[in-house]
Amino acid sequence: MRREIQGMIARGMSGEQIIAHYVDQVGDHIRIVPTAEGFNLLAWLGPLVALLVGSLVMILVIRRWSRPAAGPSAIAHEELPPDADDGYRQRLRDALENLE
Repeated sequence: MRREIQGMIARGMSGEQIIAHYVDQVGDHIRIVPTAEGFNLLAWLGPLVALLVGSLVMILVIRRWSRPAAGPSAIAHEELPPDADDGYRQRLRDALENLE
C-alpha cells in the first residue's frame, strides 16, 4: 500500500485524490474518521445524545430520591375529613394514640 501511495504521489496526485481513489476502491470504511453525513452522523451524534439522555435520567432519579417521604407522624396529625362519622373518628383517634 505504501508503494502504491508513493507511486500516486510521484504521478502528481494530491492527498484528497489519493483518499478519493481508495474510497472508490474499498469504500468509506477505509477512512479513520467517518464523514459527518448520512448514516455516519450516528457515529458523531449517538454518543452525545446518549450522554444527554443519561444525564437527564440521573437528574430525575436523584431529584426523586431526595424528596422527603410522608411518614406516619405526618399522617397522624392531619385533620380528619369533615364528613367522617363520629364513631370512625373515635376509633381512629384511639388507634393513633395506641400507635405512639
